[in-house]
Amino acid sequence: IIDSDYNKKKVKWVKLDSINIGKVSFNNQTAFVGDFDANPIMKCLGIDGIIGSNLIRQCNWIIDQEKQSLSLSSEIETNNFKESVVLPFKIDYQYNIFIDVNFGQSSIKNILVDYGSNGSFALNNEIFNALKENNIISETFIEKGTNQSGIIGKPVELNREMTYSDSIRINNLNIKNVMIRTGKTVSLGNSFLSRFKVTIDWDNKNLYLLKSDKAIDKADTAGFRIGYTEEKGIYVQSVMEKSDAYVKGIRPNMQVVKIDSLDFKNGNDFCDYVNHRLNNQIFIELINSKGKTIKYQIKKTFL
Repeated sequence: IIDSDYNKKKVKWVKLDSINIGKVSFNNQTAFVGDFDANPIMKCLGIDGIIGSNLIRQCNWIIDQEKQSLSLSSEIETNNFKESVVLPFKIDYQYNIFIDVNFGQSSIKNILVDYGSNGSFALNNEIFNALKENNIISETFIEKGTNQSGIIGKPVELNREMTYSDSIRINNLNIKNVMIRTGKTVSLGNSFLSRFKVTIDWDNKNLYLLKSDKAIDKADTAGFRIGYTEEKGIYVQSVMEKSDAYVKGIRPNMQVVKIDSLDFKNGNDFCDYVNHRLNNQIFIELINSKGKTIKYQIKKTFL
């Protein structure tokens, strides 16, 4: 398999007589045997498996994250979606879903719909730079360090640019405050999809998007991300330039001793951090590359 960070690993594959989701049975399926503890965040979340496109394609799905529900059906009654935005999609040989989305007056083709990503829009450098040149996006932020999002769990070098935009348009629907960042794929993830009740209609190759009434808060960031490896322990993975964290001296690879009320030398672990909600004011104690312990009081950066 190749994960989202483009790490490769040999895995065993198995055939399953059936997989049951609720009262729906999917027969004669295949699955790979994954080590879901390899990525520290997945280990904290307690994930036992991932549903992929080879199974998803076998029926129609309604994904309502506001109500935390999945609905599966063999047929779709299209009259039920008069208030939804209808978005045609294409598929490849792996049954991945691709759509077209407008950014200002520009149309971006073949964007992968990726529920496996927690991010919003990822664009390659060529498309991202073209949007900047056409003033569709303006001020951007650089994030540098390492990333560890793939299922294989191996950290990889990270150097990406990001911004927030009000220029995303799907048919006649304008969508505000959308994160866009550079990446290896052209895709949209769950941070964006969660704004909608999404229906996947495989018969007609349409997505139906019903906008949620949930308010979207102004975008902010701690300015840094924290990760874990057995070699480094809990450490700063990446830092966003221009953020308060960067201005005050926080850099990648610093060891994390404390963050807010969490003390990693006295009982707390990485999973405690994964489940911890950062407030606008953040206390963090770090050890730098020279072994010096430094305490920081930082505030979130609004983008």
